[in-house]
Amino acid sequence: MAHRRDRGGPGPAGRGGRGAHEGCGGYAEYEEWLTAEWGRPDRSPELSSVALVDGAVAAYSAVYRDGGRRVSVRTGVLPGERGRELAELTTAHALHRAAAAGCAEVFVGHDADDTALLDAARSLGLRPAAAGWRYVRELTV
Repeated sequence: MAHRRDRGGPGPAGRGGRGAHEGCGGYAEYEEWLTAEWGRPDRSPELSSVALVDGAVAAYSAVYRDGGRRVSVRTGVLPGERGRELAELTTAHALHRAAAAGCAEVFVGHDADDTALLDAARSLGLRPAAAGWRYVRELTV
């Protein structure tokens, strides 16, 4: 396993190209995700982090900066690579970079039923600050 600085877009597709990481952030296609998430103007590539396994992206932590001392971190791990502490690795590295860049506060969001990511957040010293709900409804024409 290798760990490197961000040099482009790892994306949810990872090894398999289009759709290999189905449902990542609601995007079925890699190109959609790359534009909507990795291409956001508030993303700080110099603070973001990517983990490679056998030369392919296995996990990432994208850092978004508000222009000041606050950042938010979005982390993703390919399903086949989960359980290897890659979320902790990429998030810890991104948090270290953010602190070195003068950021003082970080925000992350995790689903309440994602116990692995909640455990990872706790292991990095993050604590709950708020709760939210997501409402979904199918629309028909």
